[in-house]
Formats: sequence, C-alpha cells, structure tokens
Amino acid sequence: MASKTRRAEPVDEGIPNRKRTLDELHSKLSKALDFDGWGQPVEAVEHYGRVVEKVEFECDSNRYVLFDDEKRVLKDLQQAIKLRCRTLQDAGGDELMSLSALRDASSVLDDIATGKPVTKLSIEVPEFKAASPAFYPVALSDEGDELQSPTERFKLGGSLLPCPVVQLGLTVLTVHISKIGLKDASLYNDPIITISVKDSAGSDVTDAQNTPTASSQEELYVHFNTDVYIQRPVEALPKSGAIFFEFKHYKAIKRKHSTRCFAFLEMDELKPGPACLELYQKPTNYKRRKLNLFTVKPLFLHLDLKLQKT
Repeated sequence: MASKTRRAEPVDEGIPNRKRTLDELHSKLSKALDFDGWGQPVEAVEHYGRVVEKVEFECDSNRYVLFDDEKRVLKDLQQAIKLRCRTLQDAGGDELMSLSALRDASSVLDDIATGKPVTKLSIEVPEFKAASPAFYPVALSDEGDELQSPTERFKLGGSLLPCPVVQLGLTVLTVHISKIGLKDASLYNDPIITISVKDSAGSDVTDAQNTPTASSQEELYVHFNTDVYIQRPVEALPKSGAIFFEFKHYKAIKRKHSTRCFAFLEMDELKPGPACLELYQKPTNYKRRKLNLFTVKPLFLHLDLKLQKT
C-alpha cells in the first residue's frame, strides 16, 4: 500500500485544537453568509474579513493544526471570499462571486471536519487579481507598520517612483523584478517587495519604494514583473553600499505587512543583464553582517538590470 503524504498532527496540537479551529471558522463564515443573505453588505464584508484573517493565521507555515492539502483548499476558499467582498463593495460592477456559489464552496469546512479528503472546492474560483483594491482597512508604511488612517490600506499600485532626471552623461539604473522563488509561494497574502538603497552603515541613500502587489503566484514563485528606477545615478551611489529587496506579505493576525526574507545587490554587481540573488533570513540586516541563508534550496530573487547612459 502506498504511504500517505499528509503530515501527521503533532500531539500538542491534537484533535481538540483542530475541532476548535474548524468550529470557529464555520461559525465566522456562517455569520458572514447570514449578513450577506440579509442584504447587509457592510456587516457581511466585516465578518468575511474575520474569516480571511482566521484562514491566514491557520495557513501560516508554522501552524500544524491543518494538513497541507486542507490549507491549500482553504486558501482557495479565502480567494472566493475576497471576490465576494469585491462584489459587495462594487454594487454596479461585475458579480465576481455570487452568494449561492460561496455557500456551496463553504461546504468544504464540513468535509474537512468529517475527515473527508479534500483537494479542491465544489466550485470554480476565478483568478484573483491581487493588484485590484483590497478590502482590509489597514495601510502600510515604509517600515511595514500600520499608517494612521484606518480607512485605507497601502496603495496596491505601490509607491514606485518615476525615472529620475539626471545630469547628462550619468547612468540610470533600472531594476526589473521578475520573480522570487519560495517553497510556499502560493500561500502568501498580498506580497510586495520594498526596495531601498543603503550605505555601509545601513543608512538611507534614497527613499524606499514599494512594488505593487504580486501579479501572480504559483507553487514555487511569486511573480512581480515590475520595473524599479533607482533614484540616484549609478555614479552617485556609495561604492560600499547596497540595494535591498525585502519580500513582505500581509499578516492578518497583526493587520500589517511583515518581512519574510530579504536579498541585496552590492555595487560591484551592477552589470547589465539577469541577476539571481540569494535570500536571507529576517530581520533585514542593512549592514550585511552575520547573514543566514533563508533556504538551502535553489530558490532566488530573479532580477534583470538595465544601465542607461543619459
């Protein structure tokens, strides 16, 4: 008989904790569906948001209450809930997810609770465009903390700056961020990359920039396909400095973006063409001392550098 690939549940988490988790998810989603059915979109979106937060927390890679295949299906359910929220918030727009379809999808919680093997939802979930407006009432600062306004999240268009105007004869550096390789790439919520230039002491040389949220996610890669203009000409960058790339994802339990790992590009590496940067464990060490690799797998940050003389 073929061996099972599902992860065994740790003793300290146990069945009671698993049942409590599933009961809580079921209760939160039932309340949201009720408000939705009663024609109360504001309350429905609020309660759907609580379900999204709970799913995000339980699908964290360090949590072992649920099996990996169950986490993947719950992430699909989370995606369906987001689409329903978009529908409720844009009354005059297209219906991205109907209430009846979401009710059908929610039956997956009953399947998980009764021990049925789950591999997909009972409905087809349209592709979720991460770059469209999000419904979380949280904003993002350059440091990854919440901003003062409670009514808008970070700009999903990012905070990228235009190509700088530089003196004739100097060189503009454009960094194309293609993708980043991560073993659990599909599980990250609203991933972005923060780009900053630091000197050898770790001090800012230019303002930090945030990419838009990822264009797509798959099993091993988060795709950005975004151009970033470094705001100083290459000739004016400190020779002992570096350009940092911090991969961040939204953590619902903390209501903010959090750094997962980082990479950097040193000045002697500024050469036209593709570049693959190693990933390092957080916290981001701007002084580049005592670094620890994020993974031993062949997964990198993939860039393409363009140096253009003005």
